[in-house]
Amino acid sequence: MAQDQSVENKALKVILVVEDDEAIGEVMKMALSEEPQFYTLLATTPHEALNLAHSIQVDMLIIDYLLREMTGIELYDRLHAMKDLSHVPTIITSASLGQRTEELEERHLLGLEKPFDIDTLTNTINQLLSQ
Repeated sequence: MAQDQSVENKALKVILVVEDDEAIGEVMKMALSEEPQFYTLLATTPHEALNLAHSIQVDMLIIDYLLREMTGIELYDRLHAMKDLSHVPTIITSASLGQRTEELEERHLLGLEKPFDIDTLTNTINQLLSQ
């Protein structure tokens, strides 16, 4: 039974959500946790995200652009520089994505404008993870 559980856990996709508005982050985490194929972790600071990324294998990053200590792009650059995360698909979320287009395009990142529908988020995640 334990062996079946470990095989089952390997099928899970680990998603690290970095959102400094804890209420928004918790809603995203709860919504994504409803999907049986996702295991979602929430980091509310860039420092917490960097620590988690060093200790677990992440399959997807969802990063808010406006974080307190650095921008989401700066955090992405630091995470992306880590060997295990260099090819991890990433979504940047922001209420003002139009101003961020150039930064996103330079890094081939997908952006989602806030507020977004959870179904849109889930579909986008599934699309990126299937590439």
